[in-house]
Amino acid sequence: MIRGYCHTSLDGYERENWPSVFAAVPRRDERIVSTSGRNLRVCNVSHEQCSDNGKSEPYPSIIVELNK
Repeated sequence: MIRGYCHTSLDGYERENWPSVFAAVPRRDERIVSTSGRNLRVCNVSHEQCSDNGKSEPYPSIIVELNK
């Protein structure tokens, strides 16, 4: 599983609960569905290296940008 988070700057979507674990890296133009059933298109995926409060070993993560 791949850890990451989704974000969007669209009005009306700021309180949606988007996935934070992915089975595969989403590809551009695929759709991501929130827990309430609303969906948006993947417009960009960025890769990053994270660690939990700097105390654990770094792990790969993704940032998924969503848009209509």
